This record gives sequence, C-alpha cells and structure tokens, in this order.
Amino acid sequence: MKNLILTSALILTLLFSFSQDKKYETIMKQTIAKMQTCRTTTDFNNVAVTFDLISKKNETEWLSFYYHAYNCVVASFVEKDGSKKDTHLDKAEKSIEKLMQLAPHESEVYALQAYFYTARLVVNPMTRGQKYSSLSAQAVEKS
Repeated sequence: MKNLILTSALILTLLFSFSQDKKYETIMKQTIAKMQTCRTTTDFNNVAVTFDLISKKNETEWLSFYYHAYNCVVASFVEKDGSKKDTHLDKAEKSIEKLMQLAPHESEVYALQAYFYTARLVVNPMTRGQKYSSLSAQAVEKS
C-alpha cells in the first residue's frame, strides 16, 4: 500500500512538473520500464494503477489505456486466487472499451482484446469456453 501511495505521489509530481506532451512521454517511458520488472500480482496492480492515473489525465492518448488493460490481464493470469481473477479482468474491460473508441483501427487493440477473452476463458473453461473462445478468435481475425 505504501508503494502504491508513493508511486502515485511520484506520478502526480511528474505530471505537474513537465509540459503536457513531454510529461506524458516521460511518465509513460518510466512506467513501461517499471512494468518490465513486474513479477507478482501486486507489482502488476501497482503499474496498472499508474497507467490508470495517466489515462485519466490524458484521455485522448490510447497507449495508457492499452497498458492499463494489459497489466490487468497479466495480473489475472498471475493471480493465484481464482475468485479475484475476474476483478482484474473487469478493470481491463473498461480500458479495452475505451481503446475501441480511441483506436479502433490499431491491430494491437484487437490482439489485446483476444488476450483478454482468453483470460476470461481461463477463469472457468468449462462454462466460458464456447463464448470466449469464439470471441477471442474473432478478435485475432480483426487484428
């Protein structure tokens, strides 16, 4: 929790200290670098929170939404508690919906959507297999 608060404070400080374009680029680079060191669900959640804050500040930039959703999906795969997997995916779904509005022609968006559907399927393959496997295949085809 302390890390989350400190990270959020650092991000907010950085957001106010640079020009808008430069600030966005700088904070994205730093957060992506931090993302590459993630290993645990908590790590991925902390980075996802950071990307969520960035996306709220830069609502027309699609990459922060992309990385928020990506980290939430990865957190669902890393999560050991099956009851919490859908919580991560619910957060990812909101960012994916926003991505579809902001960047409907980007192939990465559909690749991420396919990954998201696969994560939903993995939560309970017996009951979700038919629905999410076809949705995943459609997203892969679009990408």
